[in-house]
Amino acid sequence: VAVLLLSVLTVGMLAREAYRTHVWTRRDAARDGLVRVASWARANTSRDALFLVDSPLFRILARRSLVASTKDMGMLFMVRRHLLEANRRVEEQRAAAGSIPALIRLASKYRADYVVVPRPGSATAISQTVAYQDPHYLVLACQPDGCT
Repeated sequence: VAVLLLSVLTVGMLAREAYRTHVWTRRDAARDGLVRVASWARANTSRDALFLVDSPLFRILARRSLVASTKDMGMLFMVRRHLLEANRRVEEQRAAAGSIPALIRLASKYRADYVVVPRPGSATAISQTVAYQDPHYLVLACQPDGCT
């Protein structure tokens, strides 16, 4: 039993080290872009601004609220009264992914102040005000009366 436990611990430590070396510390341009967006949001938006983006990393770094995040679902099992609403928001966000007009409609529905979208590869006409951009992301600002 001791040998089995020691083997499991050893494999676990090796897997953790491999993950940290090859995944977490690997340079990821899109993640770096999201870090820049979060830094911009923290420095240039009000503390009560609401963002439409599914990224716990963004929430932690920007210290701003999100409309919904898939990572919240596990935590919400402890507070079940909000689970169905959170799941509905996540599913709506997932369905709108990839379509800037659909994301803007969703942001309007939930009165989000900003929408973070991957930068389109082609020259897509965007009627929203671009509050921030980098090579990977655009942050679209919603008007006080909503994203329309």
